[in-house]
Amino acid sequence: MLVGAELGAANLAGADLSGADLTGAWLAGCVLDDADLNAANLTKCHLDECSARMVQASDANLFRASFYGADFQRANLSRSDLTKALLVNADLRGATLAGCLLDRVGMNGAVFGGTDLAGATEISTVVVSRITVDEGPQPRELSGETVLEWFESQARAGTWQDG
Repeated sequence: MLVGAELGAANLAGADLSGADLTGAWLAGCVLDDADLNAANLTKCHLDECSARMVQASDANLFRASFYGADFQRANLSRSDLTKALLVNADLRGATLAGCLLDRVGMNGAVFGGTDLAGATEISTVVVSRITVDEGPQPRELSGETVLEWFESQARAGTWQDG
């Protein structure tokens, strides 16, 4: 049990933390590349500016977790609960958020490209005014209503299936 642990800037690359309870843990600036966080509880966890490339965190509880400026390139967060999480300025290129609960997630300034949002729910509650979509030859910035339209189209797209 790692509830409230202070592991800021720790190198946890490749660590098996599946099912771990990291509620309220301080992991800002840590390295979680290729780590296994499947079914982990990261409620109110602080992972600001962390590197979590290719992290496996499906079915995780990320309620009110803070990922400000985090690098989630090619991460798997499928079926995770991201209710009220902060992914402000996070890099989500190539990430899988298929089937995620995105209730009131803050994603202002996040970068998307090849991000799988198929089957994600509560898209209309996402708190965001601008994002960058890095697909094709030129990244494009979306703002206003076009952001939610983009999210909704991505949630409808794809072939994601539960199980």
